Amino acid sequence: MNTIHSLRLATLLFLLAGISTAQACDFCNCLAAINPWYNGSSSAALHVMIQRAVHGSSAPGSFIKSAALDGIEHGGHDHEGDSTALSTEMRTTFELSGRWQVSPEVMITAALPLVLIHADEVAAQGIGDPRIMAYYVVRDSLLSSALLLGGGVALPLGTVDLRGSDGSPLPANEQPGTQAFTAMADVTAQTRLGGWSLTANVLGRLPFPDGNRNRRGTSIVASGSVGHDLLRSNEQEMALIGTAGLRCESATHDRVADQEDAASGFTSLYAQLGGQLVLGSVRVEAATMIPLASRRPDGSPQEQARIVGGVRYQF
Repeated sequence: MNTIHSLRLATLLFLLAGISTAQACDFCNCLAAINPWYNGSSSAALHVMIQRAVHGSSAPGSFIKSAALDGIEHGGHDHEGDSTALSTEMRTTFELSGRWQVSPEVMITAALPLVLIHADEVAAQGIGDPRIMAYYVVRDSLLSSALLLGGGVALPLGTVDLRGSDGSPLPANEQPGTQAFTAMADVTAQTRLGGWSLTANVLGRLPFPDGNRNRRGTSIVASGSVGHDLLRSNEQEMALIGTAGLRCESATHDRVADQEDAASGFTSLYAQLGGQLVLGSVRVEAATMIPLASRRPDGSPQEQARIVGGVRYQF
């Protein structure tokens, strides 16, 4: 019974997030702060996030813009060319992750993203910066409430040499990887009230400059969500859980050659809707993140809804 009930707490965190959008902020090549599930178990997981942006359709003052692609991860960059011609860009991120519950108080996580880019001028793939996090966990015996305090680093091991169709290198802040370390801090609080699960999460990233004095913008993600059983059978260890919440992402300007990049920087708000199917030790998740409002440089591409899904095995 306790095992089944604890799964509800894991679902609370389903729609929080990296990967990670990571570039101008943390949201393009990893899923950190989107999926920080926790129920006291070790696990292995594979997730995918699909992000799509439309270029050439945004105008000054438009309030929905790209958070994937040239939007969120690159802080609002647009490609050069005819801004009146519509074009689309898609970024698909696969992330392999693991979680090791060393003790009731200590947890270690690791993740490795693979990024696929499809656009008019780019068709490429590369590895994002892998990340390692350690958490101190404060929880009660039944996992009805928990507080996770985490810190870690994204390692500068990702791909940094992707090129466009003309053979020219993509800008440094549009590459899946970086050439500098990024410090990360994460705080997650969760509790259960009656049949509802509540969670709040804040993830911050502080990138360091690379050898060419390029530095991605400092970013922060804050999110909150609620979860509730739609269907549950304790005897069969099966449950269907719905989740909903809000997510805010913000990043400061990038710096290129130690000069501020005026085309970068953003603040965006999203609605998160999804669910989780629990079948014994296997969890299957799916969600959408719908952009509600955004402050970005004029001319930034408009972001479409993100799709996130995956499977997790707990042991």
